[in-house]
Amino acid sequence: MRLLHAAAALIVVGSCAGHAQRARTTVSDSCPMLKAVLHAVIMPQDDDIHLRTACVQQYAATAGMVWVDARFFDQAAQPLVPKDCRIPGYQVRLGNGLDPKPPGETILLVSISEQTNRQSHFFAQIENTDWSTRRPNTYASSACGSVSGTITQVGSKTQVQIVPAAPSDLQ
Repeated sequence: MRLLHAAAALIVVGSCAGHAQRARTTVSDSCPMLKAVLHAVIMPQDDDIHLRTACVQQYAATAGMVWVDARFFDQAAQPLVPKDCRIPGYQVRLGNGLDPKPPGETILLVSISEQTNRQSHFFAQIENTDWSTRRPNTYASSACGSVSGTITQVGSKTQVQIVPAAPSDLQ
């Protein structure tokens, strides 16, 4: 009987310790991370690792404003929903029930999921505005391609590294 109580106490203590170390990304971190990703992935050059500015403007912009659906997740895949995120040149929709309806049929979808306490993974692509009504992990084929990579927090700096697509992904 004592052994059973000791095992139960160990499980409870172990799970509490793990819980205290969980996700460090906070709602307040979300907007600066999104801004860093947007500035890193949208570029004027035509290459295989960025979203070309002209393509993003053609498919996701109206009146010079790029419409962005941003979604954030902690290490436990639980959504983090900021109340607001303002980035000049972007109309950011956060899935918080306060979002305006985009005027076009497509937006720039950016998903950011925390992988460790200091590093997150992101994915960005042009997507249909109805993306959230489809089955999970079902995406439209994007005319602009897609970009993914990592975001690392180093002190107060946010570093974004794009991970080039594998050759098989480009076919």
